Amino acid sequence: MKGGRPPQRALSPSTNMVMIIVDIDQDLSRVSRTALKLGLAFLDTMLFQKLISWNLVFILLA
Repeated sequence: MKGGRPPQRALSPSTNMVMIIVDIDQDLSRVSRTALKLGLAFLDTMLFQKLISWNLVFILLA
């Protein structure tokens, strides 16, 4: 009784683990993408505020 069933049973949890890891990787990449988007938006607003303040300074000087 050297049947191939025990290795198959051992394989199924590992394939499930691989699937879970892939899912986690996809979630992490989604999170990092949203974080990058938020960071870029924040930088854009910061630059925009600086540009507005510089424009106000130039208007006051002129």
